[in-house]
Amino acid sequence: WNFFSSVKTGVWLIVLTLIASALGTVLPQADYIPSNVDPSEYYENQYGWFGKLWYTLGFDNLYNSWWYLL
Repeated sequence: WNFFSSVKTGVWLIVLTLIASALGTVLPQADYIPSNVDPSEYYENQYGWFGKLWYTLGFDNLYNSWWYLL
């Protein structure tokens, strides 16, 4: 229980959320890419290996992902 009540843990969670939000703002979400293109191919073609990783981790719909809504 002490782990979750730690100030350090709280600060890290806020920082991680801030970084994810910034990346979600800079990179287009699934709603804003062309509908006639496969999202995985789009992210890989536009951003290379980072785009593929982004899509694989489910960050293409970041603001509705389970971990972001926690």
